[in-house]
Amino acid sequence: MKTLWILMLAVLFCSCSKSEALARVSNNTNVAETQIRSYVVNDKWEYNYTYNADQTLKELIFYTDGELQFTESFTYKKGRIVESLKEKADASLSVKKQYEYKGDVIVEQRIYTNGILSEVFHYEYNKENIMEKVTCKKISNSYESTQKTVITKLAGENKIKVEREGVATHVLTYDDNITPLATIPAYKAIVQINNHGLSVNTLFNEIYVGDKCSTRVEEDLEWDGNQLLGSTISYKHADKVHIQETKYEYE
Repeated sequence: MKTLWILMLAVLFCSCSKSEALARVSNNTNVAETQIRSYVVNDKWEYNYTYNADQTLKELIFYTDGELQFTESFTYKKGRIVESLKEKADASLSVKKQYEYKGDVIVEQRIYTNGILSEVFHYEYNKENIMEKVTCKKISNSYESTQKTVITKLAGENKIKVEREGVATHVLTYDDNITPLATIPAYKAIVQINNHGLSVNTLFNEIYVGDKCSTRVEEDLEWDGNQLLGSTISYKHADKVHIQETKYEYE
């Protein structure tokens, strides 16, 4: 249960850098020096990436303890990812995502679970294409609910505040280095919608309940020159500390 809690926290609230390789490349770099081939979390969960001839992402393949769990494939149109399809190995679940763009950013995401529309996300940006608001409509049978997320850039700091209805406030501190998945052609826009508009590395995630910081997430990175070899993420809540270790491999 501890490990599950760690992964859920990372997926829901932390930067994509918690589940994607990182690199010390400037934020305007368009092509990674080397593509990530795989990463393994806590020697248990393994994510593998395959590529098309033009270096765009072809498939994401996920294993647990060496056993195939799901495969996600990507469909392109005019150089953009317009659809992804994730399918469980036992065929019990499929999740299709469709993306609508305005310029270089995604403004709408529609999610279909086993062929039925289940969620619709709308993304709003300022004039510099910095994400400021996310509206999520969840659909279950005949019931619909809407949740809004407001993202505020803190002036003069590499920080954003993420405020979501019914959820604790998150303050993310980030660097200026882009993640390698964001350098994969056509994939940056998806990295951003999964990371509160960021395509860079989150170094700290402070989670507040009211004015009190209840949980602090910190990442320690191990580098070999410009290439990340591994990372250790510490989740500190009350008097408990949970550790997540990740190892990376490249093409």
